[in-house]
Amino acid sequence: MKLRITSLLLLLAGGMGAPVLAQGQDGPTVTGESGLFTLLDGWTLPRGEWSFGLYYNNWDRLVAPVPGFDPVAPLTDDWDYDWNRLSASVGWGATERLEFALMLPWEMLRADDNHHIGVVNGKQFANEIDASGIGNVRFGAKYRFWADEPAGRALAGNLFVELPTGDDDEGVVTGDTGWGLGLDWSMAPNWVSRVGFRDPGDADDFDVPEEIELGIGNVARLNERFDWITELAATLYQGGDSSPDDAIDLTTGGRYWIGDAGRWAVNFGLRLELNQLSDTDEHCPIGGLAGLTFFPRRIFAPAEPVPVAAPVAPPPVPEPAPVAAPAPEPAPVA
Repeated sequence: MKLRITSLLLLLAGGMGAPVLAQGQDGPTVTGESGLFTLLDGWTLPRGEWSFGLYYNNWDRLVAPVPGFDPVAPLTDDWDYDWNRLSASVGWGATERLEFALMLPWEMLRADDNHHIGVVNGKQFANEIDASGIGNVRFGAKYRFWADEPAGRALAGNLFVELPTGDDDEGVVTGDTGWGLGLDWSMAPNWVSRVGFRDPGDADDFDVPEEIELGIGNVARLNERFDWITELAATLYQGGDSSPDDAIDLTTGGRYWIGDAGRWAVNFGLRLELNQLSDTDEHCPIGGLAGLTFFPRRIFAPAEPVPVAAPVAPPPVPEPAPVAAPAPEPAPVA
């Protein structure tokens, strides 16, 4: 717990010292909408503009226990696995306030431990997790409710649906249609926060838990081409026949803009799952990301200067009144 609190304080302290710049620092997220790495922000693509993202991500997750089964040593359900995803996404600005995003993932789940058992996406695994295949196509929309461009603040809401295109026999998806929504807030040009909900759908004969998503992120502009991004994102599992431990991911890395126009960017980052740091003998909580993205960099209009009233000229000094000539002295009397 102390480590989690320390990580959050370091994130907050780093953001407080980051410069507030006039240029937007967002790009395509791993799901295609505008934002940081995984956190959506309050901004949307300009009307008629396109974005593109190609990402590789690695998350470390824990399996859910098998319902109604209490393992006895040496068998255990304290089991972590690598969740790898290779994804491609496109985004499009339909209006100045509304954007759409489409993401196609390839999912890979990996773990190899004797005497381990658990459930992932409603499918039971034992001793080995070796699943791969196309994931669910994700179609999302984000609408900006309000914005203050000179201050770099904006508020948006997002909706998405996950179409059942994935291979549930492999266990990379549930096999059902998923959906979710969220509220995305850009508190300042270099701060983002988000709250969301996701229902991944249910597998055959298994109620997969829903997810509450919470996150805060910061962007520090190191120079005109290099942004340093830090995110703290929590996934809280709710309900279901069985649910894994909650996940808290701390991700930090860079987005380096390349090319003359500065629209392409190379993305990289290191990810730690903080809930697993207390048991590194059994778990490996280290993940990360790498990506190539295209995004029309957003420039905020500068704030209009406050008009200054022209100084009022003092009234002219009146000319002195003419002085009357003295009266002549009377003539002397003879």
